[in-house]
Amino acid sequence: MYFFVNERVAEQGSGIEHAQVQRGLLFRKNEVSFKIVTRTYTQTGHRDILAWNINDAELINLFDYYAQTEYVPEHPVHAQDVDWGGRTPAILEPDEKNPEVTMVWEDNEKTKFMGRIHTDAKHDNIVTFTEVFEHFGNLYKVDFYDTRGFVSKTQYIDPDGTPNTNVYLDRDGRPVIEEFLRKKPLRTSEINLRRRKFFEAEGQRKANAELNGTEFKEGKFEAPKEETFVTGYRLIKPNGFTYMIDSFDELTKTFLDDLNNDFFSEKTPNVFISDRTSAAGDGMVNMSQPAYKALHLHNLHASDTRDVMTTDANNNYEYDLINNNRFNAIISATNKQRRDVNKRYKSNATGFTIPVGVVPQAIRDLDRVPMNERDPHSVLMIVRRAPDKRINAVTEALMIANREHPGLNAHLDVYGYFDGSNNNQTNRDLLKLFEDFKLDKPTMLDDQDKPTDDITKARRLESDVVTLHNYITDRDELYRIHRSHQVYALASIMEGFNISMMEAMANGEPAISTDVNYGPNDLIIHGKNGYLTRWAPQGQENLFVKEMADRFYEVFSSDKKLQDLSDQAYDLSKRFYEETVWDAWKALIDDANKQWPELYKQHYDLPRYGVAYKGEMDTQYQMGQRANEVTWRGPKSVKYFKRN
Repeated sequence: MYFFVNERVAEQGSGIEHAQVQRGLLFRKNEVSFKIVTRTYTQTGHRDILAWNINDAELINLFDYYAQTEYVPEHPVHAQDVDWGGRTPAILEPDEKNPEVTMVWEDNEKTKFMGRIHTDAKHDNIVTFTEVFEHFGNLYKVDFYDTRGFVSKTQYIDPDGTPNTNVYLDRDGRPVIEEFLRKKPLRTSEINLRRRKFFEAEGQRKANAELNGTEFKEGKFEAPKEETFVTGYRLIKPNGFTYMIDSFDELTKTFLDDLNNDFFSEKTPNVFISDRTSAAGDGMVNMSQPAYKALHLHNLHASDTRDVMTTDANNNYEYDLINNNRFNAIISATNKQRRDVNKRYKSNATGFTIPVGVVPQAIRDLDRVPMNERDPHSVLMIVRRAPDKRINAVTEALMIANREHPGLNAHLDVYGYFDGSNNNQTNRDLLKLFEDFKLDKPTMLDDQDKPTDDITKARRLESDVVTLHNYITDRDELYRIHRSHQVYALASIMEGFNISMMEAMANGEPAISTDVNYGPNDLIIHGKNGYLTRWAPQGQENLFVKEMADRFYEVFSSDKKLQDLSDQAYDLSKRFYEETVWDAWKALIDDANKQWPELYKQHYDLPRYGVAYKGEMDTQYQMGQRANEVTWRGPKSVKYFKRN
């Protein structure tokens, strides 16, 4: 089995999630079984994967795994369906202040309050969680509902309102994981850190008030006396054994070990690919049983793109790169990064170049769209709307081009999920640009798409030169957006590849980007399918924005050049066609199979028996019990491991 290890796969994912899903669809097409492995508890995981065209058989979550809820038919729960544990509600009525909350009383006089039911109006008003009150009117537990229609987590509350335990449940309500919470007094150093953060936030609030033209009211720092933290876990495995575990990372290691045991095979290796190192880390490096382990570098491996050989490692990869010899493979998205990593670390792991993006057949089947049939002088970015993507630099370049060439009227559309890093820095930088260029202030919209003058509530911006749009999940709509624009732009602080740029080129958009390692300067062949401008660190964008502005004018002022660039963008995208990328994956698959006989010799046999549910002896959870599982045909092809 091929395991792609991550934290979670949300409905709105980042580049890593896009890379995992594109890889998974490629594996499915070539009839190779895989599972995206996640460790974060989420109520919506099985609904979220539908937006990615991933099915239940291709996802395995830590909490689902131990609760045996990987494959559960969907039976949504609504307010009237909530089970109150033997108590019978007399009155259910909507909360006047919040239509997504239902108030529940046990008697018609409304003297015995039972609790509140919270629902999701965007998804047929299904229940998301309930707050349960005891007879004396105190909140004592909160039940969280999986979107498939069962309580998957219960949080118990102390009389003072402090959570004390999170209990994760199977469908029958039996605990499988208990997470213990306790309060502790804060040390002086912790209080000082919070004081510093408080005053930093105060400074940002003051700046926002000045920008919004509102009065600033200074807050008062009050030192918290205690904080809640996790003290440990109790894990009850399906064979009945109970384990006390110190940390979530140790729980993750146990999970990865159990996965490896469950899918273990003498014939073929389990291949674990660490896509998000925070989710794998120590657990993958220190597996108890042998497996073929690959580190996938989705981003720059160093802390500074100007010096990838001697600067500190990217902190996301530091632990894994220190332990690089404990991996069997290190995967880079570009040849340039693979060579740099090999040269710097001289690892015993085999280096592979495998693009993280794949041009799907769905794009290739579309007719080419000529430049004169697209929105004139239109520029597109599909990025996280965060400071490190430097949307403000691309916007400034367009403002310069429009100012120096009246009538150009170039416009930038930015699609992606909102990231309020550094107190909405992206929005604040853009508003400052409009002020500097003496342009009308853009319209700001909140999360309900209603106009707002408060920058702290702004989630979108609309103007003649730049528009910030919401995240797009529909792939067909995303391709339509690509094919209505003429140029794709980028000015990131760092990159590892850039799937959106690859898809832009496959849809005929040439790209203009700073010369950043790695990805853009590999995807763009300067002068053929786009242009590279000088790169500069954050805060020194003035070193490249004028050059970028000139490039925008150059391509928009020549219909022939723009069309030639588009033709080359289409043609050069063949590098990332499915069959080409699959050939790269086959090289890794062949290496894993070649190494497996020697790796297999390192395994040891697990104890065959354990005390199972109701005290019976159980052989169901032996090594290799799921070794023959096939996922690419979907859930119907998978044997369900569930007790009657």
